[in-house]
Amino acid sequence: MLAKVLYALTILTLLAGSAFSQDSRNEREENRRRRSVEEAKLRNAVLDANFEDVDFVDAVSFISSGAGVNMIIHPKVLDTMEGEPITLKTSQLSAWNTLNLMLQVYDLKLSFRHGVYVITTPDDYTEDTYFVVYDIRDITFPIHDFPGPEITIQPPSGRGGGMGSPFFEQPQNEEEDTYTAEEIIDIIENATGSEMWDNSNTSINTMGGQLIVTQTEEGHAKVAEIIGMLRANR
Repeated sequence: MLAKVLYALTILTLLAGSAFSQDSRNEREENRRRRSVEEAKLRNAVLDANFEDVDFVDAVSFISSGAGVNMIIHPKVLDTMEGEPITLKTSQLSAWNTLNLMLQVYDLKLSFRHGVYVITTPDDYTEDTYFVVYDIRDITFPIHDFPGPEITIQPPSGRGGGMGSPFFEQPQNEEEDTYTAEEIIDIIENATGSEMWDNSNTSINTMGGQLIVTQTEEGHAKVAEIIGMLRANR
């Protein structure tokens, strides 16, 4: 009875997670679309930057206004960069390249959160994370192959000749090598590097033959690639 209850709870949890995953997937798609639109504006806008001891905040405002994109500066960046004079001269360079040149000089990062670009420090740099449920039951559960019987011909027992009677020999089935869910987690973590999982917003767990992964878009791409390789090499 207890096993049935636990099984039912697992199914309900997965169904609820699936519904929530669909909502987050829609939100993720919308965020990706908005990011693509905003990045295209930065790449298509061509600017002549003539910064001569220009305040950092004013330089960012010039680029964001010229490209028509929303951009904010993280408070920690403001603490160190507000009033910092910048000298940078470019001619007919895209706003995207101009901005990235400026950020590289001061070791700053650009992320996209909730529909706007955020200039932040490396320590505070994070990409949006979301969770995906990966079904790995076909990798963790063995697939049995049941081939037909082998047919051999028994030699005739007498001297009268003839082919003899067929003899059916049932082959022995061998289970294919499989992985446990914990082994798959170890493989993914080792292949992607521990730094990809150091962020407190990321995680990888297993439940009911599923992997529940919270990662960035790039992280999910790597996880999916590794699972695909394991599946292909079975």
